[in-house]
Amino acid sequence: MRRYLPGIRPLVTLSGEADIIIITTAARLSELVTAQLSGETRYLSIDAAELTYADSMAIHVLLMAAKTLKERGGSMVLLRPQGSVARMLELIGATELITIRG
Repeated sequence: MRRYLPGIRPLVTLSGEADIIIITTAARLSELVTAQLSGETRYLSIDAAELTYADSMAIHVLLMAAKTLKERGGSMVLLRPQGSVARMLELIGATELITIRG
C-alpha cells in the first residue's frame, strides 16, 4: 500500500509474512518496492510493524531498493520492525543501508 503524507516521503506498509515459499508474496513485495523506485524517488519509508517474518529474498529486495536510493543520494527508513526482522537486518549489516526506527 502506498500513501503520500504532506512533506513526508512515500510510505509503504507491509504486513504478514514475506517469503519465497509464497511466491506471490515475494513477487508482490518486489513489484511494490520497484514501483516506488520507478520515478525519481530518493526517499522511502517502509512501515514494517505488522511484518511478522521476512526471508532472505524479502531482505534482498529491501537491500537492493535501499542501495538504489543511496545511489540517488537518498535513503530508506524501516519503521517499527518486529524483533526478528530487526535482528536479521542488524546481523547481516543491513543497517548501513537501511535506517531502522522504532
